[in-house]
Amino acid sequence: FAIWLHCHEDELTVDEEEKYDAFLAKEMRPPPIYSPNLPKPYVNWMRLNTNMLRNLPTPVRYPKLGCSQDPVFYTTTVPTYNMTPYSGNYWGQSLPPTPVFEKGEPFGTEYGFMTEMGVVPLPSIPIHGYVFDPITERG
Repeated sequence: FAIWLHCHEDELTVDEEEKYDAFLAKEMRPPPIYSPNLPKPYVNWMRLNTNMLRNLPTPVRYPKLGCSQDPVFYTTTVPTYNMTPYSGNYWGQSLPPTPVFEKGEPFGTEYGFMTEMGVVPLPSIPIHGYVFDPITERG
């Protein structure tokens, strides 16, 4: 629009400048979008079934499985401390360092349920009004 408006003359008339300014004002601010008034969510405490919480399975922490993209991860080691009388190294004998990927869960853990098809993650939606809280470890 601006190229077409300015192509035929060197000087713009007052009317053309007003039209161009009005066009730019429309382009800079889109029309407002009005959202509907949505009802606020609420809990109907009379319909909450506390017996259903007992029927839900208890989630367990399972290790995340995967492969590191960093090859240094597989060569990094940490000191091995095994100070039990049953290990034979109780009297402070040095042990070879342990690779990081063999100690515990190198990629962390997450809560889930063990099924016959493997570990299933926790649902993201409430079940019977309950959501598992990983901080308090309760539903």
